[in-house]
Amino acid sequence: MTMAWGYSMAENKYSGVSLGTGNSQARASGELVTALYQTVEHGRNQISCVPGLLRQVIEEGAWRSYSLPHSSVVHSYPTFQAFVEEWLGITLDDLKATCEFASHIQKRLGRESEHDHEALRMLDLAMSKKVSQPSKVGKGE
Repeated sequence: MTMAWGYSMAENKYSGVSLGTGNSQARASGELVTALYQTVEHGRNQISCVPGLLRQVIEEGAWRSYSLPHSSVVHSYPTFQAFVEEWLGITLDDLKATCEFASHIQKRLGRESEHDHEALRMLDLAMSKKVSQPSKVGKGE
C-alpha cells in the first residue's frame, strides 16, 4: 500500500524523492522532513509510519538542511534536538514515545518491523550523542 505522499508500508520507507546535490538535495530533504512532520502532526491513523520516516530522516541526514516544496528557503538546524523541537514541535522524549507507541501497535497487529527497532536505536543514539553537524547517525554507528 502506498500513501498519496509516497510512503510505502511494504518497504517502510518514503520513496517520493531521490537525494541529489545542492538545492535538489535540500528540496528532497524538505519533502522528507515534511512527510515526517505531517505524519507526526496529522498521522493519528498513520502512526505506524513515524518510525520508518524518522529512521530515514536520521539515516539520510535530511534534518540538517532542507527546503520545503514550493520554497527556495533552506532551513538548517545545528542539532537533531533543535530540529525535533523547532520543526516537529515536540521533545525528543515525546518523539521516542511516539515511535514506541507505533511499534507497540504494529506488534499487536502482528506487523512488527525490524525498521521500528532500528528507528528507536538510531533515535537513542542521536539523543545520547546530541547529534550535530557534520557527523551522520546511521546503521552501524
